[in-house]
Amino acid sequence: MMAILGVWVAVGLTLFMFSFLYKDNPFYKVGENLYVGITIGYSLVKLIFETWIPNVWRVVHPEAGVWFENHEWWLILPPLFLGSLILTRFVPKYAWLSRWTFAFVVGYGSGLAIPAVQKQAEATAHPLVTHIESFDSADKAATEAEKKATDLAASKGAGSDEAIKARIDADEYRERANAAKARKDAVSAAGARADKARAAANDARKQADEMAKKGPADSEEVHAAQKKATLAERAAIGAEMATWTAYSKSEYSVLTAWGDFTTIVLFIGVFSVLFYFFFSIEHKGPVKVFSRLGIIFLMIYFGASYGYTVMGRLSLLYGRLVILRDACYPSVGFATPVLLVAMITVLVVLHFQNKDKEENA
Repeated sequence: MMAILGVWVAVGLTLFMFSFLYKDNPFYKVGENLYVGITIGYSLVKLIFETWIPNVWRVVHPEAGVWFENHEWWLILPPLFLGSLILTRFVPKYAWLSRWTFAFVVGYGSGLAIPAVQKQAEATAHPLVTHIESFDSADKAATEAEKKATDLAASKGAGSDEAIKARIDADEYRERANAAKARKDAVSAAGARADKARAAANDARKQADEMAKKGPADSEEVHAAQKKATLAERAAIGAEMATWTAYSKSEYSVLTAWGDFTTIVLFIGVFSVLFYFFFSIEHKGPVKVFSRLGIIFLMIYFGASYGYTVMGRLSLLYGRLVILRDACYPSVGFATPVLLVAMITVLVVLHFQNKDKEENA
């Protein structure tokens, strides 16, 4: 019963909000006020039970047993004081005190944003061309470095500065060789898994085809075999993609070249956009061309952001339409058609009532 009531409430509120497409009306106002009120109430309750009680009340309340035992309880006093100053907004005479809190929040937020911007800048500063050292060349360089370190230790002593430096260099070369060998072994292991997954997929597809030939095509056994074959093929494709990924980390490949291409495009885009806002020199000739390129990247970004926003809104709309569709069946009492007819009837009555009032006025 409660589930059906929940469906009716969801359908009703959805239709209330969609009624604004007709015009501003009492149904829309009810839905709007409910949305705002419930959101504020939920936020307030969440603030009390997830912020105030665990971070303040349980620390200072005597029953918590930590008022004197916790020697750092006084750390809650500065934020508690600053938070209390926000309430002075309700007293016009002392409202200026709230500026201290807002100044602290803005400054603290700016400080938190700086490391995030720095990380974004670090993500942009990638090498334009990827250099992947093969195992053969790395192993050869490590062997030569180890031989050099051994010769220096024999000729000048193991404790000499040159021998120690050569040993450190040899260890670094050997670590690079071990990393290259690990990448090479990862390619072999991924290839073996891909071959095994492809063989399993071929066997599953063969069994499904044989079952389809022997028995009825719409039987449950055939459907189960077809589904098993499809899942096996998807697993095989995933294993093959993993092989390509491992190979791109071990040897320069098409995937690595594509990554370098995207890095170069990102590099050009970032600097052309920054150069577009650089006004210390006149934008003429090549400078104008490069700045215009920045405009193109900006337009692409704005268009992609707008498209992403529109798709998000369409996703929400699709969810609401699915709810309205699912509520058209007898199992929920034909909620959508009943409420829709009732709302249309009320709106028609209100329309004629308002029309009569306007004519009499």
